[in-house]
Amino acid sequence: MKNMRRFGVRQRERLLQGLSVPPHMLLMSATPIPRTLALVQFGGMVLSSISSMPPGRSRVATQVVVDAETAREQVYAAIRDELASGGRVYIVCPLVSESSSDALAGVKAASDEYERLVSSRVFDGHGCGLLHGKMKQPEKEAVLAKFNSGETPVLISSTVVEVGIDEPEASVMLVENADRFGLAQLHQLRGRVGR
Repeated sequence: MKNMRRFGVRQRERLLQGLSVPPHMLLMSATPIPRTLALVQFGGMVLSSISSMPPGRSRVATQVVVDAETAREQVYAAIRDELASGGRVYIVCPLVSESSSDALAGVKAASDEYERLVSSRVFDGHGCGLLHGKMKQPEKEAVLAKFNSGETPVLISSTVVEVGIDEPEASVMLVENADRFGLAQLHQLRGRVGR
């Protein structure tokens, strides 16, 4: 079962109906959903862990940066260095566009961040792309093709990149307002780099 979020409890129950002996199941997950964790803790699941990296995979370093101007400039300098060596960069924002809600004041939006970074030329002329879930599929495909080819090595995005995007050259991800995401979501996002 590839994705437990898309293949639910009822579908699994239907598969098991009428069987005198339940089959053995192997469930694998890089980012266990809460239901899986509950089954491991309280149900009849046994947890196995793979502790080694696949061949050719490099370790991914995670850093927390407090949003101060000097720290932000250091992050941008590290991104520019990565771009100079041929890497690709994701910049992920919690919102697609700015919200008028007071609760979301100061939370970065992908479209606004894209405009700001492009107009201020933060990445020394390296092309930037914008990707979010409100775009039509052909638009998304065109943006991803430019990102994959290296034409736009910086992809400013909403969480639409969380699943299904595979760019082996992606080496850095900047997650804006990371406190707005859950742990499983951050783990999924982190999985987009170092592939």
